[in-house]
Amino acid sequence: KNANIKHINDSIRISKDTIKTTSTKLKPNQIDAQIVYSAQDSIVLLGNGTGFLHGKSDVKYKNIDLKAEFVRVKMDSSIVFAHGKTDSIGKKIGEPVFTEGKTEYASKELTYNLKTKKGYIRQAVTKQGEGYIVSDKTKKVDNDILCITDGKYTTCDNHEHPDFYMDLTRGKVKTGKYVVSGPAYLVVEDVPLPIAIPFGFFPFTDKYS
Repeated sequence: KNANIKHINDSIRISKDTIKTTSTKLKPNQIDAQIVYSAQDSIVLLGNGTGFLHGKSDVKYKNIDLKAEFVRVKMDSSIVFAHGKTDSIGKKIGEPVFTEGKTEYASKELTYNLKTKKGYIRQAVTKQGEGYIVSDKTKKVDNDILCITDGKYTTCDNHEHPDFYMDLTRGKVKTGKYVVSGPAYLVVEDVPLPIAIPFGFFPFTDKYS
């Protein structure tokens, strides 16, 4: 009887030691923080792990904040898709505003993976230094790297319809640092000047790395 009790006690001790020494390691890109989401009108959650947020929706994850009139969230893959809507008088409302740390992107539509921090943004506008980057198509490939096509770089406050800008056929942006472009054209009052710049480097500050 005593031998059986000793055996049970040893088994319990081994189990406790095993629990103490075992740690759960996060897989690469695994979500490791709470995702908080809210919506003014409604939230619909389907059994397949898809959520639909309607009306002034907000998704928060770590230092990421996404606001839009409509957001679709794939819970299993942590992919969010957002766009605005057209109100009763034909005005666009609630177009996505995506913030990561100190960088903010306004856009017409975006898809973003919270795990990989990569995404695709349509018609993005982001303030960089003293100017603005406006691009038709933007791929976010890293925490602070953007690949753009059909872009503009301007210091004009009216960034939607600037009086002057550099027309960037394609470029790579390091947020807060610089943009490197392929062929670029200076456009003034919607008239492109005849001289193209085959390669452009535009720092947003007087220091870069």
